[in-house]
Amino acid sequence: MRIGAFLRVRAFLRIPAVLSMGAVLAVLSGCGAGTQSAAPSPGGPAAVVASEFGGTDLAWVELMIPMDEQLLPVLDLVTAKAADPGLVAVAGELHGVYSAELPRLRAISDQAGLPTDSPHKGHKMPGLVDADRLAALRAGTGEAFEKQALDILREHLTQLANLAGSELTNGTSPTVKALAQQVAKTRGDANAKLPAATPTPNSPPPQRAADPPTNPARTAMTGDRRIRALWPPPNPSRSDAGTQRNAKAPSPAH
Repeated sequence: MRIGAFLRVRAFLRIPAVLSMGAVLAVLSGCGAGTQSAAPSPGGPAAVVASEFGGTDLAWVELMIPMDEQLLPVLDLVTAKAADPGLVAVAGELHGVYSAELPRLRAISDQAGLPTDSPHKGHKMPGLVDADRLAALRAGTGEAFEKQALDILREHLTQLANLAGSELTNGTSPTVKALAQQVAKTRGDANAKLPAATPTPNSPPPQRAADPPTNPARTAMTGDRRIRALWPPPNPSRSDAGTQRNAKAPSPAH
């Protein structure tokens, strides 16, 4: 990231939350502009490409490619090792979807002039299967393997559906938004087809995870120039919500 783009992102992080999403995307798009190798000539082909893709479009495409690529080995493992026919069927369907989707994503990436090596590979973030998690899954067997696979797939599919929704809300490119619409549908359908998780013997009941204290993109992706537009703001904390619920109107005077 160039110095000017870094300063704009840092300034953006200090802007009050009351600003509109349009103002946020304007800052993020400005950061993305620093990655162009040369200024396009007015009215030329490069200008047409630049006008189609906004900051959120570029961030979504740049993240979707490693998201898809790094799930393919998981799907291969499920197909080879899982005993649950429903789980195997979902893995097979997703493998076909991803194999057809990746060439489209790479074509858009090339058209937009994004780098061929994704900056997100190797990162740890929700829905992105990293090497450590893949190694743990590869070492698993039996019911433990299937539970790990289900956890990975549910997290991945839920996160991709959420990111597609953000692209549909904040993106500007008709091409990218059409693909995001398909992603939202296919991931939602696959998530609904996943078998219900079977608790292991003597396992404690599942507990609700605490709300993240900060935007996960800012925690895992500090310094990225566009990705923050894809995550919604964090939910209010439980303490704040409890305060609001416990607040009562004053009793009428007698």
